[in-house]
Amino acid sequence: MPQSEDGSDDLPLLYSELSEKDNGMNCWIADLPQRRRMIILASLLSFFATTSIMLGILAVAHRVLLSQPLLWEYSIGSQRPGTVSCGTSTAEAVSRGCMFDELQMSWMPQKCTRSYRDQYMVANDGGPFLYWIDRTGKELLDDPSLHAGNGSIFWTSRRNHIVHCQYNLYRLADVLRSGDYIGHDDGQTLSDHMHHCVMTMAEYALKAPAHQLDVTDIITEAGFAYC
Repeated sequence: MPQSEDGSDDLPLLYSELSEKDNGMNCWIADLPQRRRMIILASLLSFFATTSIMLGILAVAHRVLLSQPLLWEYSIGSQRPGTVSCGTSTAEAVSRGCMFDELQMSWMPQKCTRSYRDQYMVANDGGPFLYWIDRTGKELLDDPSLHAGNGSIFWTSRRNHIVHCQYNLYRLADVLRSGDYIGHDDGQTLSDHMHHCVMTMAEYALKAPAHQLDVTDIITEAGFAYC
């Protein structure tokens, strides 16, 4: 079909193509607000879903942490990997190679530290502390190690209690630095025992006369700490 040199015969086709493109653009523009709403809605749903998952994870982690012993029970206490028991009787303890520790007043595995045991054994005017079967202190107990696990109780002095706590706190302080195994009794965490010892020592220390406690002879200074 003959065409003019300026291509005027192609104009109807060009107008048709432009018209179709304009209609498509108008439809896209008309749909733009709806697209934005869908994008915003999808973003909000994603945000809430992610937040719900994170809150669930935090809630589970919180419950797990509350149900677990203190961190140091895993590092030096009863939950430490490799911890072994001496059993529930003297015969069983001996068969497992355990040794009695007078400072801890317990049978302990050989790998447990015995630090400050020797100092404790001469802390009663150069000798060991005594124990009695009766509270009145009339019938002396021969060997405390033989009475472990049989349900019997015996008595000792308040001085012994304080010195026992003193050297056990020394032992704990050394273990925190060295990482050695430390003995602990069944049914009582290491932290509970140390808390009891601190309170015991504070109780008797604060019973000192006021004229001794209120003397201002303690040097104090402020500093900078880290944790």
